[in-house]
Amino acid sequence: MAQLAAETRAAIVADLRAGKSQNATARLHGVSQPTVFKIARAEGIAAINAAPKNAAPARTIYSLEARLALSDEAFAVLAEDLRKRQTPLKDWAVAYAILTDKRRLEEGQATERHEFTDSDRGLVFGRVDELAARRRARLAAETDAGARPAAGS
Repeated sequence: MAQLAAETRAAIVADLRAGKSQNATARLHGVSQPTVFKIARAEGIAAINAAPKNAAPARTIYSLEARLALSDEAFAVLAEDLRKRQTPLKDWAVAYAILTDKRRLEEGQATERHEFTDSDRGLVFGRVDELAARRRARLAAETDAGARPAAGS
């Protein structure tokens, strides 16, 4: 492996300390990114390779838009299939149900009737705790009073 010239190494360190990214520095000096990484690590310079700020959200939005467009096309195909009666109704209904469920999921809607939000879940758990406490109190009162549970309970 060829040794890096001292001037090149010094220029790389200067660029990194000036805030250039490791990738840009590697391109500028014609060396590999791992070489720049090793120099930065040896010099105690933190990596500055920030991901593009707009790329990830843009990909997510585009991806969502593409998936929604695809589900629209699938609904159109299902509608046409239903008109022509090409697929058995049972198979068509399964495909429709799955597609509807996926579409609702993409749109952020609940996909099942028993889904709860966090606030709903807190209310349900609070009510269950309250009922359990009332039952424990009733059983304790029955025990203290010497009452026996009714037959069949």
